[in-house]
Amino acid sequence: MVALRERIAFAAGDTGFNFVWQTIELYLLFYYVRVLGIAPEQAALIFLAGAAIDLIGDPLIGALVDRTRLSLSARGWVLAAGPPLGLALALAFLPSPFEGTGGIAFLSCLHVLLRVSYSLGNIPYAALTARITPDPAMQVRLTGYRMQGAAVGGLIAATVYLVYPLSERVWGVPLGAVLLGLAAQPLFLFCALGVRERVVPPLPPRPELSAQFRGMAELLRGSDELRRLLGLNFFAGIACTLLYKGTLFVFDQLDALGWGYGAALFPSIVLFLGAPFWTALATRIGCSAVTRIAAALFLGAILFAWASTASLPLVAVAMALAAFASVGMSVMFFAFVPGVVQSCERALVAEGCAARVFGLSNLARKLAQATAPQAIALALLLPGGDIFPALALAALLALAAAIWSVPRTGPLPLAEAA
Repeated sequence: MVALRERIAFAAGDTGFNFVWQTIELYLLFYYVRVLGIAPEQAALIFLAGAAIDLIGDPLIGALVDRTRLSLSARGWVLAAGPPLGLALALAFLPSPFEGTGGIAFLSCLHVLLRVSYSLGNIPYAALTARITPDPAMQVRLTGYRMQGAAVGGLIAATVYLVYPLSERVWGVPLGAVLLGLAAQPLFLFCALGVRERVVPPLPPRPELSAQFRGMAELLRGSDELRRLLGLNFFAGIACTLLYKGTLFVFDQLDALGWGYGAALFPSIVLFLGAPFWTALATRIGCSAVTRIAAALFLGAILFAWASTASLPLVAVAMALAAFASVGMSVMFFAFVPGVVQSCERALVAEGCAARVFGLSNLARKLAQATAPQAIALALLLPGGDIFPALALAALLALAAAIWSVPRTGPLPLAEAA
């Protein structure tokens, strides 16, 4: 058994990490473009550099955490990464002392530092789920607590930026970023001291990197179900990331940035309400149907917001509905993954392919997160600088993926898939 206090301590870690992640997801691109005045295409390149580092660095960090499991626990990684992460969060908002290409390179380096610092703490934090307990049922409960902790973190972060907007700066850095970087530290400490690592994983082998890439390529080539899953993850990921990163831009173009800071609360609120709703609905009508309903609702909400720009309350309601629908698409994706793993193992005799399936899924998600800022930059550069066409196109592609790219292999029962 994992005591309630220990579960809360575990969830506190994701609260701290979401102080940082929600800042990256919702505010940093807007800060680059609207506060620092960076050209949209240059700001998008900064995010592209960060995503490229994630794609290369995340597997290496994961391997390093596994190989140092006896000398440094996962809890130790979380605690050690906390102060650098808080500092990197503030530094990422520093105005560049250089101009032109040098200035963009300076900001790119700070952005990469933030992404690497985040991965150094968050990857071992994710590994804690399996190290706290070997019991699958308890791991599911821990995941639930973690999601609630993440929602609390996102809600607190959005509230801080609502009270202290990006224009409120100290030492050239938004006050909200400084406060959140500091507030995350006791949460990381509570997590590190409050949980126990009961499971010591075996030392992983040193596989050749080329062999790992060949194995993933063979899996991708041989499994239509996996290709469908990755397509769904990619297009739904672009739509969701565009919504989150584009919220402030939407209300800024309507000369109502204050409404935008309020709307940034929506993702965390609907995570509380949406995940149980979509999961319960899927138990009645199936995950494929729920995926399509969520994607259709997402598209309808975006189109309604676009058509209602004369009324700020209607736009806010429509954006909240879109955020609610995005939770449905995300939850259903995770429900499909275990079934796809079993499909690959049966069809390809690829026993133990779960790590590769999750690795490829993570790659699809990272690619989506790297593509979304480029789409926002392109929308801002077009005449009128209206972001709604990009949001609508992404929502349409997500619906198409929900119709034609849903895995045909039925997902596992939701309790098991979780």
